[in-house]
Amino acid sequence: MEARIAKLHLKFAEKTWNETFQLVRRCMDKPKDKSKLCMPLVRSLERLQQVVKVTSMNAMKSRLEVIAKRQGVPMDSNSLVDMINDGRIGFVIPGKEDCPLTIQFYTPPTDERKPSDMQALVQAAQVAVGVSDVTRKLQMASVLPQPPQLDPHGRLVFLPSSKAPHQSFAACFLLKLQPPLPMTSSFVSKLSQMTDVAIPDVDLQWAPLPKLLMSRSPSSNSPEETLDEQDTVFTVPLPGGVMHRYVLAAAAWEVPAQRAAVVTSVPFTHPAHVPALLALLRHQCAINTLLRSCIASQYDRAGLVCELHFEVLPESETSFSVTFHRPHKDSLAVLLVNVWDSHRITCTLFGPETGNPSLNEYLSTVMKRFMSVPVTLQALHGKLKEISLRSTFFQPPPPPPPPGHRRGPK
Repeated sequence: MEARIAKLHLKFAEKTWNETFQLVRRCMDKPKDKSKLCMPLVRSLERLQQVVKVTSMNAMKSRLEVIAKRQGVPMDSNSLVDMINDGRIGFVIPGKEDCPLTIQFYTPPTDERKPSDMQALVQAAQVAVGVSDVTRKLQMASVLPQPPQLDPHGRLVFLPSSKAPHQSFAACFLLKLQPPLPMTSSFVSKLSQMTDVAIPDVDLQWAPLPKLLMSRSPSSNSPEETLDEQDTVFTVPLPGGVMHRYVLAAAAWEVPAQRAAVVTSVPFTHPAHVPALLALLRHQCAINTLLRSCIASQYDRAGLVCELHFEVLPESETSFSVTFHRPHKDSLAVLLVNVWDSHRITCTLFGPETGNPSLNEYLSTVMKRFMSVPVTLQALHGKLKEISLRSTFFQPPPPPPPPGHRRGPK
């Protein structure tokens, strides 16, 4: 055993901590008797976790998992959902027979989701080859070096096409989106910039983003959907018999930043493009999910009683605001929602007596957890009611009268 350890010391003396860390992780992932843990490997991993500097979200997650297991904590998470939303690629389903390789890369979080329901909500992409007007060099073999190499962030390194077997074709690789994804014009442009391959504009039909989301929502069978140039009003039912009414002003959403089209496929020429493309597609999915939570239930119907009214307005290509009347106050408040990417979503509340950082942090957490504007606003409404009641019942007493002041006849 001592001789083996000495050989290992010599073999890995010149390797980085990150490479050693990856090796230990691979050893722990190999099939073994699950009833018995390999304690030397566990201790080695714990020591490595203490030495390696955290440089990414995945590294931080890995370190937290080790700490949780050591402390004996039941982490409540769905490993498949985590892999789809948080993995650099997502959940990969190998291709077979007539079905190409499929990547599941986004699914909105819901509670107690049934497998059949989850499959219906998953955003996926099939990897295929399509015809192109331009001749391009496409790989004919793997572009992974042998043995595989990792960059400083623990990501696989790809060889350029010129250093791998390749051939020129009037074609390109495609991510065929299932279902097709409504995307704003700026996001479509970013996809083309990443790959140097333009998405043909002739295939795209442009319209305001909410209109495209409405046409692909369960409420699309409503005859009132054809109101193009008028404000659209939706009612959203919530637990406890609460009804929200959301207004989307048509003129506000027809600005250039909200010009969108339904994208069916994304062209690329090298596998190294895929992680960045998926990150951008996830970003758009997160924006769409939040907007759909306001518009995907049902159109406003006569006779429905809604005490809570909200107006949803665009602020930028990745942010929007929700304006509403504060409970028990004769004033308005505005909730600004910034979707920085699919993992970073922040909420900031503006209005009288609302400058509370802890409240903004709470709202951001709720929004990220449920990916629902109505659920977040219901939670906010409850918090604001508490604040209003607290200020009503605990008002400071009036100041004492100045000396010599007459209070009136006794």
